[in-house]
Amino acid sequence: MATFMVFIDGDPARGPVTRAALAPTVHAHWPDAEPSPGRGWLLPTPDGPGEVHLPEDGTGLYLDVPWHDAVRLAIAFRRLVPAGLGVVFCDEGYTFAARLPSDATDAELTELMTAA
Repeated sequence: MATFMVFIDGDPARGPVTRAALAPTVHAHWPDAEPSPGRGWLLPTPDGPGEVHLPEDGTGLYLDVPWHDAVRLAIAFRRLVPAGLGVVFCDEGYTFAARLPSDATDAELTELMTAA
């Protein structure tokens, strides 16, 4: 597994994401997800337990999950942020960083990751 981040790049006061807004996506893909200490979820993945953390201000996600799960969560986060705000997805080492348009898809983000 790897660590990824997705965050609002702009005026976060206009677009914080709430746990309640993200929860349906988490539970739709990971029905056995459990709340983690703080503001996130523990996810069962084929590679072992993963974790998603949403900071209290709702301006980003910290993802310790396999890359394909990180892509899915990044796209879900992007869709919850107003279109006028920028959203960036990157890996822990900033090997790649991608700006996500509001209509980004899993396939497009995967292509950006593999091109980096």
